[in-house]
Amino acid sequence: MINNHPYHKELVSLLAINNELSRTKSFNQLCRRGVELAHDRLGFDRIGIWFKGKNPAEIFGSFGIDENGKIRDERGTKGYFNTDEIKHEIRTLLSSKVYQKKGILRNNLGAVVGKGEWACAVLWCGKKSIGYITVDNLLSQKPINTRLLILYASTFGHLCSLKKTQEALQKSEERFRELWENAPVAYHTLDTNGIITDVNKTEAAMFGYKQKEMISHSIFDFIVPQQRREAKKRFLRKIAGKSLSEARNRTYLRKNGTPIMVSIEDKLDRDASGQIIGMRTTLTDITNQKKEEEVIRRLAYNDTLTGLPNRILFNEHLDYEMARAVRRKQKFAVMLLDLDYFKRINDTLGHGTGDRLLKHVGERLVSLLRKSDTVSRMSGDEFLLLLPEMENAKNAQAIARKIITTMAEPFSFNGYALRITASIGIALYPRDGLDAETLIKNADTAMYAAKKTRNAWKRFDKSAKSKIPGQKLRN
Repeated sequence: MINNHPYHKELVSLLAINNELSRTKSFNQLCRRGVELAHDRLGFDRIGIWFKGKNPAEIFGSFGIDENGKIRDERGTKGYFNTDEIKHEIRTLLSSKVYQKKGILRNNLGAVVGKGEWACAVLWCGKKSIGYITVDNLLSQKPINTRLLILYASTFGHLCSLKKTQEALQKSEERFRELWENAPVAYHTLDTNGIITDVNKTEAAMFGYKQKEMISHSIFDFIVPQQRREAKKRFLRKIAGKSLSEARNRTYLRKNGTPIMVSIEDKLDRDASGQIIGMRTTLTDITNQKKEEEVIRRLAYNDTLTGLPNRILFNEHLDYEMARAVRRKQKFAVMLLDLDYFKRINDTLGHGTGDRLLKHVGERLVSLLRKSDTVSRMSGDEFLLLLPEMENAKNAQAIARKIITTMAEPFSFNGYALRITASIGIALYPRDGLDAETLIKNADTAMYAAKKTRNAWKRFDKSAKSKIPGQKLRN
């Protein structure tokens, strides 16, 4: 059912493009490949990538695809939004909006090339606008898919910022290796027991300490507890002369207790006879880089409204659980929950209230279930639930009853006390399906049966499999 959703191909295409772009080696390569993929895979005709200058109305070109399908190198080219109306609309664009205009279309030299539709979306990194992506339909004359443009602009904006961070980090690491002894970078030296024998001001400041507060203490005292055991093992192997790859994603604690994620590079210290007497370590703060990577991951795998796993991530969890259930000969349940009369809330109180209600529903579902369970927003007011290790149908039914009862309790926010009920369809593995598509489809069929009475749950009924949704089904 998920694979047949109208947005599924777009999400898969965006994820594939994101994966390919994240592997580009430079910022320029990212921009060049970005316009190629936007043209070849997303179906946009002409594309331009522009970055903001100091003047709010001034923009600088990077790369684009022209009316002949050729890539234009516009690095260093200045441009301006040519009317006050466009300036205002572009500068007030939100991350969820696109500015569209129909009429005369021009090339990068200003010559008229035809008529059509032009659209612009902001390249966002977090809450910061770093530029724009512009597209038009000069060649195809097909309506521009603005939803796809928004998603691509958001993902590409974060990739731009991440790639610049990666390039800066790479250059920084090269400089550190060349100027190790004298460069003002964070570093410390250790003896063969992991005791800090020296630390520079940069590292002490990074962790919020004075130098004397760190010297003579074990380096492992500054690492988060859950990583200390593995860090000690790695240190002992390294100090024994074994060759190991560079350790990344080590998390230390600042003096105030906040975590800081660093990339570390070690080099053994030897005496004149070649005997290992300690270790020198440089540290690079990669906390912000990891946050940006997490933002990109959330865009690909989480629902933007509720923050819950989306259909792609739910499918991955379901595939994993199915493989584990086969190995361990276990059962699990898939539930499809649909809110009753949700359209009335949207129609009477507005979509903003409806959206806030969906977020509260998601939060309530997560609080009801175990940490091992998965709650996913499927679409609209439908939620998919994955419940591992269900010993029997009665356990799944008990959970469904609990959800039904709890969902009926009022939701209070913004001065409203909203009441809403839910209908739930249940499918059990392996009884009701041996693959993900069948399980979800059968849970959907059971949910339609529950919809006949509403505020109810139903198990999938094999004997009613051939009946269309809406007909009376047996319990």
